[in-house]
Amino acid sequence: MLRVPLDIAPPLVVAALRYRACMGVLAELGLDAVEGSVLLIDPPPYVSAEASTMTPRPGVASSVQVARPAALIVWWPTRDQVNPGSVSRLAWLASAEQGSAWVVVDAEDADAPSLDDVRAAISPGGFSPGEVRTLSTGEVALHLT
Repeated sequence: MLRVPLDIAPPLVVAALRYRACMGVLAELGLDAVEGSVLLIDPPPYVSAEASTMTPRPGVASSVQVARPAALIVWWPTRDQVNPGSVSRLAWLASAEQGSAWVVVDAEDADAPSLDDVRAAISPGGFSPGEVRTLSTGEVALHLT
């Protein structure tokens, strides 16, 4: 069997290994049994794989700017996307459906914001911080209401 170190493995291989090694992120957030519309914004491949097994399937958007309102939103932002304007748009998207959102950050990803970056953009953006969950993937999810 060929073994490829994870630091040089293609991203899709790493994503598949992460997905197989843990309970699904959407299940950990309780979105696999939720009523109402679910929207994933810029999800990683292993989350897209999990979403494809759900009924009904969640909607997917490439960014907050092109997303549509949903009752539950999960967003994987990059550092440059976390600002009061984007978070304000996220708040509008969730509030239009009387919903809430999760922002998922990965401390190991150099492009990902820190949890402090997200918290700094929340209040000006119209959200209140809620529960913080450490996921089995190593990512951290912050619930916004």
